[in-house]
Amino acid sequence: MIMPLTAAYIMACISTLPGLGPEAKATKRQLLTNAWARCICMVLLALLPFHLDTILIPFACVSMGDGIFVLADVASVTCSSDDETFVAMFGAGSLAMLVFSTGFSCLIYCIWRSYQWQQGTRDRSSIPFYVAMVEVSTFGQRGYTAEVRTRVMENVCAVRSFDVSAAMLHEREAKMRARDVLKGRDNREKRYAKEPEEPKKQEKSSELGQDGLQQRLAITKAKKRFLKKNTWPEKADGNLITYGWIFLVNTLLRNLLSNAAIKLTSNNLVVIGAGLQMLIFALNVTMLICLSPYKSRFVVKTESLLMTILFMILWCAVMKELLENHQDRHLYEEMIVRVNFIITAFAFTLMFFVPFVPMYFLYQVMKKAGQLVTGPDAVLNEIYMTAHNKKMKRRKDAEMAALNKLAEGDVETDEKRELLASVGFIMPQLDTTMRRFEEAGLGKYVLPEIQKKYMLRLGKLTAKINQERVLAIEAERCREDAEQAAANLAEACLKSRVQS
Repeated sequence: MIMPLTAAYIMACISTLPGLGPEAKATKRQLLTNAWARCICMVLLALLPFHLDTILIPFACVSMGDGIFVLADVASVTCSSDDETFVAMFGAGSLAMLVFSTGFSCLIYCIWRSYQWQQGTRDRSSIPFYVAMVEVSTFGQRGYTAEVRTRVMENVCAVRSFDVSAAMLHEREAKMRARDVLKGRDNREKRYAKEPEEPKKQEKSSELGQDGLQQRLAITKAKKRFLKKNTWPEKADGNLITYGWIFLVNTLLRNLLSNAAIKLTSNNLVVIGAGLQMLIFALNVTMLICLSPYKSRFVVKTESLLMTILFMILWCAVMKELLENHQDRHLYEEMIVRVNFIITAFAFTLMFFVPFVPMYFLYQVMKKAGQLVTGPDAVLNEIYMTAHNKKMKRRKDAEMAALNKLAEGDVETDEKRELLASVGFIMPQLDTTMRRFEEAGLGKYVLPEIQKKYMLRLGKLTAKINQERVLAIEAERCREDAEQAAANLAEACLKSRVQS
């Protein structure tokens, strides 16, 4: 699998990179290299356990009696230095194991370097190869910071990969020089230039259909995403183990060690290999509960439940094997039947639970996809809600600015800030109040500035009344506490006199 992927990577580089500028060429080459590294990571995750089974064949020998050992998978090969086939297989297996261990050590090193790369403040102008090499295995884990990669891809790589031609660059520089010399148009020219276009804009707005609504919604979402600040958390979530959980625990601990335990203990009792697998599953469940490596709590709970069921099935299988091989088996026939029933129950639970998980995730994906496909009513509602929120924000800012102006200058103290905030909550909006004054016919008798000053004075009075109420309540509580303490003291004195 690695060779076809490498050939495809070379063909992509040959067909897409020629003709680009030096900076765009280097950026796109690095992007192609990162894509090739992600594909290699997926292949390693899928094929490593199968390759380990093949590599361990020369190391798994079973006894045939009289001190003769043969390979478990190839019974015709004797585990002896006199057998040339075994010597060749053992040498090839040792070399393959060395390559396998070296490659896995490199992956662990890439995980460590990748985890360190996304932490702290450093120059991140590109995504290194060791980060892309383990990208597939670390996505969705605790300790994975997506904001760092998003910032590099959108703010750096997207700009550098755009190859500007010399003609376009020359035209842009000429326009910038012309703007600096001409200083732009005045307001009168802008107004004359905009007048003929107003009827066209009205016609276009009246003829907006589904496509126009979708475009407006896409523009609104793109603007919201553009203005969003991609800031990563100050403190990293998780640790190195949770970050490289897929390779370190799921692949190395669970898959590779389980296969090695089964392969190397095939000549012993079944309970020995099963016992080693039980230890691996128990350690895996303990680490899942203690570390919670996945960002999704549902995935953590699901994997913990599945590993627990597998552990219980193995435990029951070991118990059944021991009881069936016992010399007094007839005494434990009822227990063997019960253990068989428990194994069947766990197997059916696992059989029905495993298909439920992908069905649930498929339902979530379809639900998200349904939310993306919106009709005209939903598009209009979302556009209106966005505009309404902006209008309310501007109104709130204008109200606070008016109150700041009435407060005679800038708000410098926390007391004034709290007062203005309390006025904003307990009093109606200034525009609403002014409109009600005009509707009642009172606006012509009092100047607007005088009305605003009276409103601010009323707000101060309300805040003072609230403060007096708080002080009165505190004084009442202190008085009740003093009376209670005096009553307790009098009762204690009376008891002491009676006892004396």
